[in-house]
Amino acid sequence: MRYPFGRQTRLSKSNAPPDGKQFPMSVKPKVGTWYIVVTCHKCKVTLFLFRDLTDGTGSLSATYLVTCPRCGHHGEYEGRHYQDMASD
Repeated sequence: MRYPFGRQTRLSKSNAPPDGKQFPMSVKPKVGTWYIVVTCHKCKVTLFLFRDLTDGTGSLSATYLVTCPRCGHHGEYEGRHYQDMASD
């Protein structure tokens, strides 16, 4: 399938450790740090794909094919900037 407005990236359960308990990004999010995330269409969990090196200022033009490690739903997502503000 062609994506005229950006690239396609596939992230799936196979990117996670064998126990399947971690999300695609294996690093625990840090408070105040920016990430590229998607929200699972089925279970609504936020999936942290990777660190946003532009700190929320860059433009996104990619479609991500992601299998949620929590519920197994496979979907096509537009990523978004997200700054983790949760306190430990």
